[in-house]
Amino acid sequence: MLSNVRFIVLENYEKKPISWSDPRIQESLKDSPNVAAIGIGIKGDRPRYAIELRTEDLASSVKKAALLSHHIFNIREEMIDAQTQGFAKAMWALGAKRGKSEDFIRKTVEDLALEDACYRISESSAKEIVKKVQERGFNEGEDIGLFRVPVLDRRLLLNLLKNAENGFLVVDDAGQFQYYRDMTGKLVMKYGWEKDGCWYIAPKGKEEKEIRKEAAMVLLEGKYLQALGKILMENRNRSVSDAYSNLKNFIVSYEKLGMGEGEQIETLGLARDFFPKENIEEIQTVIGEVLSESSLYDNFGF
Repeated sequence: MLSNVRFIVLENYEKKPISWSDPRIQESLKDSPNVAAIGIGIKGDRPRYAIELRTEDLASSVKKAALLSHHIFNIREEMIDAQTQGFAKAMWALGAKRGKSEDFIRKTVEDLALEDACYRISESSAKEIVKKVQERGFNEGEDIGLFRVPVLDRRLLLNLLKNAENGFLVVDDAGQFQYYRDMTGKLVMKYGWEKDGCWYIAPKGKEEKEIRKEAAMVLLEGKYLQALGKILMENRNRSVSDAYSNLKNFIVSYEKLGMGEGEQIETLGLARDFFPKENIEEIQTVIGEVLSESSLYDNFGF
């Protein structure tokens, strides 16, 4: 079926971008200039009959190449595609779906993250970051907190950290602090951080103690919102009294963690987009009732 397809492997030991003007590509096109050429990861102005395969939101270049060549993915290629689409979280989900062991998934995640990072930063820096992740178990789903790295490579961190969406603070050797990812926007609105996509950059000159304090609060609030989302989903199949009791226990548990009535109501108000189908005011009312000294709901036997 593929007798007319010729594959050309371009070694890239220097880890630099390859363009269509590369002598090896030009040489291969001399004999058949009118035949379609498919470039995976090739940059620059392409020849007339060339096709570029680029990674997009819906499909990676790896998947596109497999479809064009009628190639069936092996597990490593599936993991590369998952990495492209959803970083470490997607890779762990795929590995579990395929019945792979945790050791296999962890090693594959680390190997592919390192391989990808070496195109952007030095191999020694990438290996140091991977080693720190291994030492502290962040890729196994533990809470992250502050993470110190030699250089700040965002993609490498997301390719390694299974629970990155819970939020984490990172600082590089140059002293730059960045946080991923604030669901409330409070780092910008209240603390003066700069937003860059899903990342937040701490103001220059602010003391580390203050930065860590602000990040810790936002981290707690992010956990609060994610946990609340699960509670609200569970409550859809509960009776009114059971749903209220479930929500009440949740609210009280976070009060014990340091989020009082004001903090919970404010956090929920800043994250309306996180709960598009929920009545935010109603939930805020319940928070006020639960954490006040006397609750209106007491009269109804809740």
